[in-house]
Amino acid sequence: NISTVFPSVLKKSMLSFEQQLTDIVKGFRALNSWSNVFQGNRASPLVAEIFMDMYTSLQFSLFGLYKYADMALRSALEGALNLAYFHTHEVEFNWWEKDMDWYLLDKSQHAWGKDYDYFANIERSLGLGQKESVVSDIRDQYRKLSKSIHGSKKNMQITANKLSPSLDKGRLGTWINKAKGTLSI
Repeated sequence: NISTVFPSVLKKSMLSFEQQLTDIVKGFRALNSWSNVFQGNRASPLVAEIFMDMYTSLQFSLFGLYKYADMALRSALEGALNLAYFHTHEVEFNWWEKDMDWYLLDKSQHAWGKDYDYFANIERSLGLGQKESVVSDIRDQYRKLSKSIHGSKKNMQITANKLSPSLDKGRLGTWINKAKGTLSI
């Protein structure tokens, strides 16, 4: 019965990982400072979208829907990368708002460039080394989330032994680490 499955999974999830989940919610609150920083910038609505994706991801994870939690988390990461790019690229933001895919001409999937070129250029201009590489963190986080979404049988939401959502402490712990990784970027 759906009215008993979800509350039960939610309660078990919250009790099992209370401190870690509290830390993640604190990380969400940091997005409020982004709202203040980007106030007046045309790309500022992306902050609310990022928050909603993070919040949705949290809810999916608490209900045992880990694949969908990772989908929302990847969407939050993409939103944050878009915000970082578009807040200084108003022309490209206008194109993006009009659903123009100019970046596809360069065989890139995203506005910020193939293989995160925009962020790599910033790293080079700041003289950051491999140890401080934000690009490698972004690439690693994006890869983990994509693998979870598209990857392997072990990431499937439904299995022969499990047709309804349930708490999987290993997968919830993995989601918590991914959420922390996404928030740190």
